[in-house]
Amino acid sequence: MTPIFSSVGPICSGTTLSALPTTSTNTITGTWSPALNNAATTTYTFTPTAGQCATTNTLTITVNPKVIPSFAPVNPICSGDVLNALPTTSTNAITGTWSPALNNTTTTTYTFTPTAGLCANTATLIITVNQKVVPAFAPVAPICSGGTLSALPTTSTNGIIGSWTPALNNTATTTYTFTPNAGQCATTTTLSITVNPIVTPSFSAVGPICFGTTLSALPTTSTNAITGAWSPALNNTATTTYTFTPTAGQCATTNTLIITVNPKITPSFASVAPICSGDTLNALPTTSTNAITGTWSPALNNTATTTYTFTPTAGLCATTAVVTIVVNQKAVPAFASVASICSGSTLSALPTISTNGITGSWSPALDNTATTPYTFTPTAGLCATTAVVTITVNQKAVPTFTAVAPICSGATLSALPTTSSNGIAGTWTPALNNTTTTTYTFTPNIGQCATTTTLTITVNPVTTPTFSSIGPLCSGTIISLPTTSINGIEKLVAALTHRLPPHLYLYDRNRTMCYDY
Repeated sequence: MTPIFSSVGPICSGTTLSALPTTSTNTITGTWSPALNNAATTTYTFTPTAGQCATTNTLTITVNPKVIPSFAPVNPICSGDVLNALPTTSTNAITGTWSPALNNTTTTTYTFTPTAGLCANTATLIITVNQKVVPAFAPVAPICSGGTLSALPTTSTNGIIGSWTPALNNTATTTYTFTPNAGQCATTTTLSITVNPIVTPSFSAVGPICFGTTLSALPTTSTNAITGAWSPALNNTATTTYTFTPTAGQCATTNTLIITVNPKITPSFASVAPICSGDTLNALPTTSTNAITGTWSPALNNTATTTYTFTPTAGLCATTAVVTIVVNQKAVPAFASVASICSGSTLSALPTISTNGITGSWSPALDNTATTPYTFTPTAGLCATTAVVTITVNQKAVPTFTAVAPICSGATLSALPTTSSNGIAGTWTPALNNTTTTTYTFTPNIGQCATTTTLTITVNPVTTPTFSSIGPLCSGTIISLPTTSINGIEKLVAALTHRLPPHLYLYDRNRTMCYDY
């Protein structure tokens, strides 16, 4: 018996091929050979299992090769250009669909999937999307407003040709757009040219200074960061306009700065009238007549002419000033000396005008009895001191003499000295008398400041001592005479005269009295 099998329809190469049945439709069992092959048309042989009364049989399975869909290539585009839809039927009549969706921004491989049931492979199509080139240009350095601006290049450094808009403007910062000529895969690009405004350098004002005050160097960088230099050189003696010239390459103009130099004011003061030494001197004003305040030095001195310096208060634009206050030394009234007088002598009135012309008065009242200093007080308002004149009133000297020892009446009396022991010359009255005690007056010679004086010379009368009589004596008898007489004369000494007959005088040892015996 011949095994019977249903036919197997053609398949596409590579399609899954189901195993052939091992039992025929007429129940013959067996096996197939060769092994299934889904890549090529093959005739398979069924060999019945042994023991069955059956013959072999064959079955051909047609395997159709898959067709590769073909498509015309798509020209490259620029990123962003319009991309037409791809054809859904290949040039060899295969229908199908494309994936992924079209993308006009990047090169993409698209896959064509044939319609189900068509024995065709998938196919791919690459559409090249060229990225647009960005035209490159060298940057343009900033310029200052109004500076020359060169035309921009119409070909970029990477070879793109095009044109620029808007027109060049050298007064304001502007962004220019470069549009590539048609047919170049390039984007537009922009180029900004900075136009810096012309900056005016700014500086802090410099306050007025006083003539000669130190002037600090001006800053070489402005407060808005412009560097440069100043001219002319600083001058601290006159108001000057200084010009600041910016360093080359900066968008800046020159600028000026005026520094006012105020002249120093000289403080003025009313003159001070001369004073006399020692007079009260009022404090000097601490504000000048032209309103400058300050201090004076040195301290006021009312004893000597002095120049005082006025130093203005710190911060005032003023010089020092000087005021000289004349201090007249008081004149000393001069007077001729007054000769000494003797106490009680006439004293002439003192002059009321000094020999150097100063008028005034004297005190106290004249006194001709004692040495007195008289004070001369100048008339009020005269620059003069008091003066003192001392008038010496000599007290009359009392002539002194050595006392004259008493003498015995009749004894020789020496002339009295005509000059006292203290140098007073004069004369004596009355004439000397050696018979009686007499007081003599000494009258100083004229012109000597001396009083009269007296000197008494005692003249003792001769007294006879009385004794008891002494009886007759033998020649050669030694006796002792009494040393005191009956009338009280003591300490007698005997003296034998050479008179004949012998005569004995007795006198006391002190010679204060004279005796005769």
